Amino acid sequence: MADPALQTLLSTKAALDLGLVTQADFDMVKTSFLRAQQLKAAVDVGVLREEDYEATKSQFLELITGGGGATPASRPQSPVPPMSTTAPPTPGSRAVQHDIPLQLPKIGGTRSKPNGGTSMSGIAVSDDAVNLYYHIRSKSAYRWALWRVDDEGTTVVISAVGPKDSTYAEFLAALPDSDCRYGVFDFQEVMPDGQVLTKLVFLNWAPDVAKVKAKMMYASTKDFFKGLLDGISVEFQASELDDVNEQEVADAVPGFSFTFYMIWSLYSSRGLRESAIKDLPVQTVVEDTTDPQTRAALSASTRLCFPEANADYYGEEALQSQVVESMDACCAACVALPACNVYVYCHSAAGCGDQLTGTCWLKHARTLDLARPAGSRSEALGWSSGAVATAVDRAAALLAAKQAQETEAARLAALRANASLPLVFLDVAIKGTPQGRIEAVLFPDVSPRSAENFRQLCTGEKGTVPEGREGAGMAYHFKGASFYRIIDAFIDQSGINTESVFGGQFRDDAGGLALHHTRKGLLSMANMGPNTNTAHFSIMMGPAPHLDGSYTIFGQVVAGLEVVDAINALSKGQPENTAGPDAGAVIVDAGELRHGTIVPNLEA
Repeated sequence: MADPALQTLLSTKAALDLGLVTQADFDMVKTSFLRAQQLKAAVDVGVLREEDYEATKSQFLELITGGGGATPASRPQSPVPPMSTTAPPTPGSRAVQHDIPLQLPKIGGTRSKPNGGTSMSGIAVSDDAVNLYYHIRSKSAYRWALWRVDDEGTTVVISAVGPKDSTYAEFLAALPDSDCRYGVFDFQEVMPDGQVLTKLVFLNWAPDVAKVKAKMMYASTKDFFKGLLDGISVEFQASELDDVNEQEVADAVPGFSFTFYMIWSLYSSRGLRESAIKDLPVQTVVEDTTDPQTRAALSASTRLCFPEANADYYGEEALQSQVVESMDACCAACVALPACNVYVYCHSAAGCGDQLTGTCWLKHARTLDLARPAGSRSEALGWSSGAVATAVDRAAALLAAKQAQETEAARLAALRANASLPLVFLDVAIKGTPQGRIEAVLFPDVSPRSAENFRQLCTGEKGTVPEGREGAGMAYHFKGASFYRIIDAFIDQSGINTESVFGGQFRDDAGGLALHHTRKGLLSMANMGPNTNTAHFSIMMGPAPHLDGSYTIFGQVVAGLEVVDAINALSKGQPENTAGPDAGAVIVDAGELRHGTIVPNLEA
């Protein structure tokens, strides 16, 4: 076996290459190693006693073994807290122990590589450790396992296992906060037709606060151990849980990415596997995308159904109407009709208005957003809908939508951080229950009068309306104002029945009038015609090009869009999908978070 000091140096270099230790850690080990070589040379020429050399070397190895992780300059002051996962473990559950199997039956014919020898660090792997992996692979009894280097630092042994029904959250919860581990998880997802996609994920876990020597041992032994395990799909190197959350793994695992992960995430996010509607279509993609011929065939010809419960999709052309036994049958009818790309099915036992239970409408939508088809959405509708497209077209739409969301989030963050723009807030409650805060930036450079009017109505700094004016005695303040006109997927409208803070009505801002109603969260003045702006406004729920040129845009919601959505949801299922002040959405407070540096030119 090689000299322990040399093994330590080689292990540290491997850990440095993997990013598990800092350059400072490696430099410290290298300097100590070189010093040890100088001392060894002194022993060889007789100027230093052998026992003095051994004592110095022992001190060096003890320093590394006992080191508490990174060097003081790079070590966090406190352990990094675990990041949330899809199903975060209960605080304290990281200490949960999983029974280690005392004796595993040998699985023959699966291992293509013999288990023999040691890694570059001199660490071996026990036969039980390897055998357990093949039990996971065969799905005989276990879903996941963790392995550790034993206390003597000589052998990789079993640390913990999870039964077949255990979850990924339980796997993450079993990882120690301050020590390294190897792990394998049998990553599975049940597709809507009941078939299972599965891949084996290998994890090299090395938290930041783990001891330096532990990181070095695990880094230098990892390739040797992993080389004994056939069938690993993807490898992860992680120092905190957020590095290996469920979506990160799904994105990286071949066969879950691209088309199939997009479809999987769609079904998961909408909860269709737990839907109360029993007849949702089961036709979807289940093959593994790693097969190029399968991918090509699916891309070219296979049209699939992508359902959504409690939705009524729009379509300009109604192709057919019929009563069928199930939504699955409605899906099949649409797939069979080349012009059909949208189907709508009445699942309600009470029927859908004058439509019978089981009514199936086949439609053609000329412009179909496959990520989120246009339509009404409410549990009160009685309808469920689906879009029909190839898996690749659907996945491309979902990917484009995800990228658009990320771009929009970055745009809103930049707007919110722009210190030149005023930042105001509206705190909202619905029937007395707080919903949260809406934050918006204003555009005094583009819409000076509209922006300044809104800012002062948020702060209340103008005081009260004087006698003889509209709303006399009322506060120039949005506090207490209702959202009195809420239209599904269109607007949340509010305001107070007073004149503007300038007195009476004020004229439109030319710059804001030239802007387009293209985005969710835009603030737009409500008026009764040209140049009739007062103290009423709308929050846009999406594009509304028919408003362009008639209503002044003066700001943008940059945080709290979930509150905007909660207000708008009050309209669903209401007559004409419209709710009024009786819905109970109220601005309970309003104010200014940042004044901004732009001085509005009110005479522009």
